[in-house]
Amino acid sequence: MKRICKIIDLKGNQPIQEIDLSKISSYSEWIDSIDYGSMLVFQATNNHDKVVVMCPGGGLLKINMQHEGYDFVQWFNNQNITFAILKYHLPADNRLATLNDALLAIQSIRQMYPEINQVGIMGASIGGYLAAHAAIYGTNDTKIDFQILMYPVINMQNQWVHLPSRERLFDKEQNEAEQIERSLEYQIGQSTPPAFIVAATDDPIVSPINSIRYCEYLISNNIPTSFHLYPLGGHSFGFNDFIYKKEWLNELSKWLSIF
Repeated sequence: MKRICKIIDLKGNQPIQEIDLSKISSYSEWIDSIDYGSMLVFQATNNHDKVVVMCPGGGLLKINMQHEGYDFVQWFNNQNITFAILKYHLPADNRLATLNDALLAIQSIRQMYPEINQVGIMGASIGGYLAAHAAIYGTNDTKIDFQILMYPVINMQNQWVHLPSRERLFDKEQNEAEQIERSLEYQIGQSTPPAFIVAATDDPIVSPINSIRYCEYLISNNIPTSFHLYPLGGHSFGFNDFIYKKEWLNELSKWLSIF
């Protein structure tokens, strides 16, 4: 069966493109040719009832489109879930657009699939910050129904922050009030959507305390939360093989059947 990818320009300046994936000889070169501020949509072949928009990580220097993006496509499609990958602007080019791209992606998905009720956001590492930010601040046509976070950056305070991400996304110098305002766990409210979170205690890049704090504040606001913290896995495991891959994906599959 022919596999089609739809490419959406989030600003609406270009018509939707349809790409026959069987004609792509080099995935990496093809991805590199796609403009920032775009979304790649891989529709499930059977009747889909959910769409998940993925924000890969990459430290805001690049976007890990393969192991935190495209490698997930077949897994989600096999569960009748349409999977979209966001190629968001990097802050070096457009800092204001970086956070806004996730909300524009949700808006575009809701316009493309008005019959779909469940639209979720997913993010890895700093992409987890973009995803959680959208989950907290989305309203009306940017409202998100559930969030999936992988070893996310959440907190912007000095003791827990992933400093390079904070400096690239925001100003290098921030006072305490700004750090708290940009720490997402403090912004959780009663309308924040349910969350699935996965991380590893041996993560040397983004402290799992980020995930723990986000989970704590979700629970304190009575938000349904599934939290999975594994002793091994490091950072940026994405869809790569590691000792707990089967376990966390099985848990995610069960959770997606509920929300």
